[in-house]
Amino acid sequence: MEKKIRVEIGNIPEELIIQILMRLPVKSLFRFKCVSKLYLSLITDPNFALSHLKLSPARLLYLPRNAYASQTLSIDLEEDASLPHAPLNPSFLTPNSFCDIKGSCRGFLLLRHSIKHLYLWNPSTNVHKPIPSLLRHERETDFYVFGRPIFYGFCYDPLKDDYLVVVAYFHVRSYFSLRANAWCQIDEEDAHVMSGGSRTGTLFNDIIHWLALRDDVGVRVILSFDPIQRSFSEVVPLPADFNQDHRACNLCVLGGFLGLYVAENNATRIWIMKEYKEQSSWTMSTVVAFDNLPTKSLSPICTTKSGDIVGKDCDTGLVRFNVEGKLLEHVSYSNDPHGCNAATYRESLFSLPC
Repeated sequence: MEKKIRVEIGNIPEELIIQILMRLPVKSLFRFKCVSKLYLSLITDPNFALSHLKLSPARLLYLPRNAYASQTLSIDLEEDASLPHAPLNPSFLTPNSFCDIKGSCRGFLLLRHSIKHLYLWNPSTNVHKPIPSLLRHERETDFYVFGRPIFYGFCYDPLKDDYLVVVAYFHVRSYFSLRANAWCQIDEEDAHVMSGGSRTGTLFNDIIHWLALRDDVGVRVILSFDPIQRSFSEVVPLPADFNQDHRACNLCVLGGFLGLYVAENNATRIWIMKEYKEQSSWTMSTVVAFDNLPTKSLSPICTTKSGDIVGKDCDTGLVRFNVEGKLLEHVSYSNDPHGCNAATYRESLFSLPC
């Protein structure tokens, strides 16, 4: 007769329990809160939430631009992309209305919904919060202010335990503090007028980066925002041989490095900055020929543990290719004619400050 082994919770060392719990998904942890007072105490500890975030594998959020809730998916980057994925159903979004991802930080995503409405959303817990609009006179269908693009970003200030939503356009540079629940304008005498480039910031080293065009000199620069200093700067250089005539180019984060991708000559070329802020450390890492891509377009998003690069085409598809530029996979989860959004995030137990 097979002997049944029963392990009492009290016989398991607390350190081992913590290590096991830290590797569980958020939904499982919510259920485990009911197991005992010990589990509840451990899981609700802020230090546990931070350790859990660091161990959580990166996931990819797939969001059609028309906010089809049933087609909003959380994708495991290490699994076969063709496998079925459960929808997240962000019910607070109005169906069939424009939605765009404008940032990702500590498990939260910044969404711009119906053009001028902003939300912070934790896909793992479905916690969401509307952000008061800064652009009070923006037209419903307008993406620009004074003919200039609006630059968005989202970051975290660890010293003040504060999340910041950053908006910049024309000479105006502001951020919304979740802890203060208010917009704050940054007064900078040398604030240059920015245009072109990406309207969505890339978070790297806890600092937001945008590739933007400076109108006064007509050249592209990397504009950054430091959440601790609450200030903008242009201290991150582009590659020395960067061609300013490039039109299809943007920033990304790949393999733990700040990256730059450029579409030129029927291919997308990806640069990696091996040492942050060191111009000489920019290195060409991958070239992906458009002949290998179904839609002749590629926006790299992230890398997998095996080193494969995952990106988005100009339609509704996701592509995966290796460092040699060979296409490995192409999958589409939506039929939205306006395309899709995709961004990485990690499962998080964090809540937003009141």
